[in-house]
Amino acid sequence: MTEPSDWEAKQREVVADLTQRSRAVEEALSRIKIRVPSRNGELGVVVNAQGHILDVRLTPQALRLGTAGLAQALVETIKRAEGEAAKQAAEAAKPLTSDPRIAATLSASRQMRIQADSTRSTTR
Repeated sequence: MTEPSDWEAKQREVVADLTQRSRAVEEALSRIKIRVPSRNGELGVVVNAQGHILDVRLTPQALRLGTAGLAQALVETIKRAEGEAAKQAAEAAKPLTSDPRIAATLSASRQMRIQADSTRSTTR
């Protein structure tokens, strides 16, 4: 049988390891800045790892698109930037998400969210 002090020492090691990996992931996520041009180069957007818009650049060509064309190009470009940010964020988070303990917790959390969403949609 394992002594309580051995168990506590092991738990401290696990917590220290997860804390170190968590800090590394946070640092990697903070460095992610995705720059994406529109398909024809009329504009560009910059988003961070969370997909939050940090910058929008318009060229003179963008202003010639008209309001509907500019809006469409902007939304399309932002969606592409958000998708790329999500991919890079998932890759940066792998040191944590690949850990079986964390993967199990994330899976359980997703299931609870799906059930909650399902319950909300049936009660409306």
